[in-house]
Amino acid sequence: KPTFVLGAKTEEELVFRDRLEGLLGEGLILATDDGTCGFEGFGSDCAFKQMDERSFDSVYTCGPEQMMISVFNEAEARGIPVQASLERYVKCAVGLCGSCAIGPYRVCKDGPVFGSEQLRQIVDEFGKRRMDPSGRYIGVGH
Repeated sequence: KPTFVLGAKTEEELVFRDRLEGLLGEGLILATDDGTCGFEGFGSDCAFKQMDERSFDSVYTCGPEQMMISVFNEAEARGIPVQASLERYVKCAVGLCGSCAIGPYRVCKDGPVFGSEQLRQIVDEFGKRRMDPSGRYIGVGH
């Protein structure tokens, strides 16, 4: 049975909540930064709590890259395989321009989902920097 942590800043920002409740029932765990619904704090902190309390066969993560790298690191420390859905600026979408490159991979061709083995190869860049539309490297939070 899957466990799904859905996090947002506030209760109003919990996207697809009704649909997920219908699909997952008790398997859906809500987290809000401001504590207006469910776990008070980041969704990633809620996920770490779940990993501490039970065992998981795998972890799937999507969202802000800085959050995904922390989820990856915590799951790795527990020996849990991870798949992360990366989002990068894509110009050509056929793998030629390199605008979506992260390490040796191109998100448009090799992803967007990357497993633990691939993520280990890009830890120097994953969650830290990306290219902007001009091809210049910038911090992930920008």
